[in-house]
Order: sequence, then C-alpha cells, then structure tokens
Amino acid sequence: MNKKFIGRKSEIYNLSQIMNRMNDNQSTSGSLIAIDGRRRCGKTTLIEHFIQKQMNSIENDHLTFVYFKFIGNLSLSYKENIVACINELEYQLQKLPENIQLILMGKNIKFQKSNASWATFFQYLDLVLSTLKEMKNIRFFIFFDEVSWYDKKNKFIKYFANMWNIYFVHYPNLMCFLASSLSTWMREKIINNTDMLYGRLTLKIELHPFTLEEIYQYAKSLYPSSSLNIGAIIHYYMIFGGIIKYYDMIDFSKSFEQNIERIIFDKDIRNNIISEYDLLFNGLMNNSGLYDNKRASYHKEIMLVLSKIKSGNFNDIYQAILKKYKNNANIHENYIYQDLNDLLNSRLISIQDKDGKELNLLKKESKRNKIYTINDLFCFFNLYFQEKYLDDINKSSLLDIFEDSYWRGTAFEILIICNKHILEKALNISQSNVANQFTLNLIIKDEQSGKQKAQIDILIQTSDKSFIGKSLHLIELKNYSMQTRLKANEIDTIYNKADYLLDMLYQQQKKDNVNNIQLDILLLSLYPLNKIVNEDLAGYKIQQFNLFDYLSEL
Repeated sequence: MNKKFIGRKSEIYNLSQIMNRMNDNQSTSGSLIAIDGRRRCGKTTLIEHFIQKQMNSIENDHLTFVYFKFIGNLSLSYKENIVACINELEYQLQKLPENIQLILMGKNIKFQKSNASWATFFQYLDLVLSTLKEMKNIRFFIFFDEVSWYDKKNKFIKYFANMWNIYFVHYPNLMCFLASSLSTWMREKIINNTDMLYGRLTLKIELHPFTLEEIYQYAKSLYPSSSLNIGAIIHYYMIFGGIIKYYDMIDFSKSFEQNIERIIFDKDIRNNIISEYDLLFNGLMNNSGLYDNKRASYHKEIMLVLSKIKSGNFNDIYQAILKKYKNNANIHENYIYQDLNDLLNSRLISIQDKDGKELNLLKKESKRNKIYTINDLFCFFNLYFQEKYLDDINKSSLLDIFEDSYWRGTAFEILIICNKHILEKALNISQSNVANQFTLNLIIKDEQSGKQKAQIDILIQTSDKSFIGKSLHLIELKNYSMQTRLKANEIDTIYNKADYLLDMLYQQQKKDNVNNIQLDILLLSLYPLNKIVNEDLAGYKIQQFNLFDYLSEL
C-alpha cells in the first residue's frame, strides 16, 4: 500500500527556499541543516521526501544530483562506524551515473580502511566533491542520519566541523543534513554549539510528532473510499500519539475491537511495541556517557514513576527511584536531574512550575520548583498497560482497559497538551496566547485548612483588546467513551470550580492591580455532550467543543 506524505508544510517550504536560492545562484556558501526530533517522528522521511522531490522535479531536469547518505549505528564501535561510512561512500559512488564515474576514475581513488579515522573519511568525501564541483548545474546532497551514534568518542563532530569550516562551507551547491533522535546531544554539540559550528547552521528544524488531524488525514489517505471510525482513530491516537510508524500495526478497515485484540494478543505485534519502546531509550542510555561513562541510566525508571503519578516534583521522582533500588547511595541526585533533562529535550516529558504554568526548556529554574509531567502517549500506554494489565488479562476484559478512568483521563489530557492548536480552534485565540499563559492541573486550596477545594484541568489567560483586565478560560476535560448526557451534579461541580477560581483570583487582584476578571468555561470532550448547559444559570459564558465533530468536519 502506497503511503502518502503527510504534513510538514513549513519544513518543506523552508528547505525549498534554500534550494531556490541555490538554483538562482544566490547562495554563496554551503547550506548546513540540523534536524532534531523524537525517534520515529519522521526526520528521515522528511529529508528523503524533500531530496527525492527535488531530484524528480521537472523544473530540475537540467540539474545533476549527487546524493550521499550515511547512518550512524549504535551497535557498532567507533572504528566500525568509520569503516561503515567509507564502505557506504564506496558503494554509493558505484551507483552514480556513468559520466560522473568516468570523471572520478581519473582521480584513481583508493579507499584504505585499516587504521582509518574520521579525518580519512572526510578527506575521501571532500576529494569526491572537489572533483565534481566544477560540473555544470551539479547539486550535492549529503545526509548524516543518527549522527550522534557516530560520536562515541566525541571525535566525529570535531572532524566534521573542521572539514565544514575549511572546505564544505565553500560549496554553494551543497546541502548537508545532520539528524539525530538524541536531542540533548543535538543541542549541546550542534544547535547550541558556540565553538566549532557557531553561526554555521543555515536552518534548524525541530520536528514534532504529527497532530491528531494529520493522523486522521493519513488514515483517510490509506482508505479514501472507506467510512472511517473517527472515535476509533481518536483512541488509536491516545495509544500511539502522533507517530505514523506505529500505525503500521493498525488496519483501519477493521473494527477498533479487532485491532486492539491484535495489539494485545498477537505476540509479534506486542513484541514490536515493546521493542519500539526500548529503542526510544537506547540512545538516551548511551547519552549518559556525556556525563559519566560508568554510571547507569534512569530514563526508564523516571518514565515508569511518572506513568503512575502523572505529574511530580523532583523529590517525588527521586525518592520513588531510591525506594525501588533500596536507597542505593550510588544513585546521585545529579544523575536523575541529568536524565530528566534528556527526557525533556526529547519531549517525552514536560515541565511546569509549582503553580502549573508551563516552563520554557531554556528558562533557568531551581529543580525543586519544577513539576514534571509525562508527555508521550505511546510511552504512557505502554508503561501503564504493561504495569497494570499485561500479567492478568483475558479477552472478556479487553475493552475494560479502555474504560480505565486513570488511563483515559491522563491520555486525553496528554492528547490536548500535544495538540494545543485544538484549544486555539475551540476558543478562537492565537497560538501565542495558548503557549504563554497555559496552566495545567491548577490546585485551589482552602486558605485556612490548606485542603484541596478544586482542581482546574487547564487554565488559559488571553489578551483581549476589547477587555481591560484578565481574560481567562477554564477548560474542563470530559473523556467519556461515548456520547453522554452531563449529570446535574457534574454541572454544579464545574460551576463550583469557576466560583472557587474567581474567589482565588479576586484575592490576588490587589497584588496585580487588576480591576476586572472575565472568566469563560470550555467543556472539551471526546464525544458530543447531550446536556445543553444554561449559561445564564450561573452567569458564565460556556462553550462546548468535542473532537468527534471537529474531525468529522475536516
């Protein structure tokens, strides 16, 4: 089945702009592009799609393309990766058009692999480029994929940077791509490197998983003539998130029950899911060598803790891991903090301050003031399902898993966190408003007793030029598995939350010099809510928005 390329419009546009400048002879130097993103989010697919699109374009018929691709291998040693790259270069040269091979034959290049270093490999690569660079209308693409896996001794990037700064930067007809799933390494060694590659990056791409809408469009592209089960697709997203590769395990022509049965009981599929989960962390574990080659990695332990508690501060996580390892004195706080940063950089978890407001990754904040929240749907399902159900499951209870209130509630919340643009649609507000004033799981306590009075799922403060003061939106998430009628006590609870919130805000307004507060309520659900809320009853403006109808209208 042919898979349609989905999304990535802004990334393709930015890459095409670089190519256009090159074709218009406006480029004066080589173009270096860094691509960062979670494993399986489509970095390789994006770059290869772009390159193939350029090579197959009718507009580029007059151009000659030379494309070299190299992939780092975590299982290979430092030396073995070097030899693998030289072998790959030698092999790919044999696949070039005959006229190019004839030109290179004049150089009589002999590849020596014994005692080869990264300097040796880059000298061979530069010899090829310098030999061909004078060809009319030639274009070079070089793609180093999973580049961090080359760098086990921190030598690859040093030699690459040296060759780029001395030689490759002077090839205006060259586009070179560096991609890695190891975000911490990518930021430290390339994106935020103020030494070797400072000012050299032409474009930085941070690739995110696909949105709910894009996964729906992907499913429709596979089965254009079928009537898709929209509710099932939303639930698949709550399992796999926005990683298209994982949807290879789904047959969209089958029922939700049939697909779930395959996922749970087919050993090959189940083993594939476990393998994919483990692969997410292999690179992160290897990255522990950035800090201390002798220490263990605690990435998986951190994710397991957060799958059980959803959110927690540093001490919650650290103490849970200490308890698991029976207070092992060798587990230093810094190890846990470093591994938390790896998970943050990989976007597998997110951070908020103690009041629930989202924090920027670059913002300096005491680790004691941060709240960490699991942020990856695939990880959450895999961990929660394995921990709670894998050893005690039968077909009669299969769908009961998807009625588990903790899993459903947390998965729906993560879905919305990863698709904040849905809030923009529902509230008709801009992206900057959602991103900058987003508070998650706000706890309202009684001032005297300190006991919890209410929990606000999501609170968004927006700027409204027509209103002087604070304009706020209380978001209540409803994760029912079918179309449901809201009960009277549920409506009362929502109104009470709004009242408690206003009381708290009015207590703060003297400090903030704010005279007016406007509070609206949004009921955000998976399926339509039958009960029409009377907004005049409590004086609040109430909106309803559900994912099922939203996708149905796309």
